[in-house]
Amino acid sequence: MGITSRRGPGFRVTYLAAAIGVLSTAGRPGWAVAFTVADLPRVRCVSNYLFGEQALDPAAWQRDLDRMKENGFNTVWVVNVWADYEPRVEPEQWREDRVERLREICAAAQARDMWVALALAYVGEGWGPEGLDVPVWPLLEDARRHHLAFLRRMAAATANIGNVFYLLCTEEILPATLLYRPNERAECVESFRRWARDVNPDINYWNGRWGAEYTWETLTPVDIEHRPRWQLWADHQRWCGWLMRQIVPPMVAAVREGNPNAVVGLHDFLVPIGLDLTAADGALPLPSPCDFYSIGYYYDHGLAGGLEANLAALREKVQATRQLYPDVPLFCGELGLDVRKQPAADRQRDEELQAQFLAQATDHLRKAGAGFSIWGWRTVVAHEPRTHSLIREDGTDTPALTELRKHFLATRH
Repeated sequence: MGITSRRGPGFRVTYLAAAIGVLSTAGRPGWAVAFTVADLPRVRCVSNYLFGEQALDPAAWQRDLDRMKENGFNTVWVVNVWADYEPRVEPEQWREDRVERLREICAAAQARDMWVALALAYVGEGWGPEGLDVPVWPLLEDARRHHLAFLRRMAAATANIGNVFYLLCTEEILPATLLYRPNERAECVESFRRWARDVNPDINYWNGRWGAEYTWETLTPVDIEHRPRWQLWADHQRWCGWLMRQIVPPMVAAVREGNPNAVVGLHDFLVPIGLDLTAADGALPLPSPCDFYSIGYYYDHGLAGGLEANLAALREKVQATRQLYPDVPLFCGELGLDVRKQPAADRQRDEELQAQFLAQATDHLRKAGAGFSIWGWRTVVAHEPRTHSLIREDGTDTPALTELRKHFLATRH
């Protein structure tokens, strides 16, 4: 973990727009009033995931927005958990006060000439409202209907705030049970079997592919701990992509029903580059109902070769994604490096590495004509041993934030 004019399928971004720069243009009020997909390459975004009452506290957000703007960011990713606005679906319970707070936050960003990436589809376990069978919700017609109503309502609430664009996020849409423990629910098993039959109705094909002895009555997906074979993992990803291709078009349509001018992107963490997949296996339906496609990359501390290897892996992912979806504008919606909090010496080394990686990674994305969003601003989870935050717990800047500020200023046009 997240946020205008509609563009039809096949719209190609003019990537020369990336040369426009990263900071708000002085003397041009309303710079962020109307976001279009052509603006995507110059998005310099940071996510801000706050918790509890602070999550939608306009005063806290205004302070953060001021500091973000001072540091060269022109966009903020706002995480929107479904249950925060609609705690219960049957009977319906709606928090209109929280919707109004969200509108205030979007308006505060607009007043600062900043765009808002509104991530709408945080639905999975821990995020869904009461009355929803969250572990299998994408497989249930009533649950999908409730979610489409939520998307429609949220888009309508922000329709007259033109600096907003929308993101639907695959790993936040699909619940953990379906992604990692699908053998625990009969609905997942039946869906997996239906996908496999659609691909190839000969069970011997699958047994040969997996080295198994299934019948159609015993075929079941396996949990993440029992996928030792790369091919079985790839086929699990294909099944998840198949599900997403069914539910994404109605989701995009619901957002546009609420806001006819909405720019909508699919943020996808489902398809790891390196699997032998094609665009037809991915989560994005083609022709694309979305205006852009978003990838993510987090620094892999276990990757041999360290910084250079991670930068190469990011470049490979950008290239491979453009080969999969050559006519769909590209965004990097999650970019980050996690830092150890303790001991102090390890934290210092990690913070220096974070600064190097983010500066070089964002420079590559800028030159490639892809906007980005860094995770995250001041999101520090107290009980976690690591953090991605650009702001330390005591409120001071990390070296990464200092380096990004210099980097943004140096590349301003």
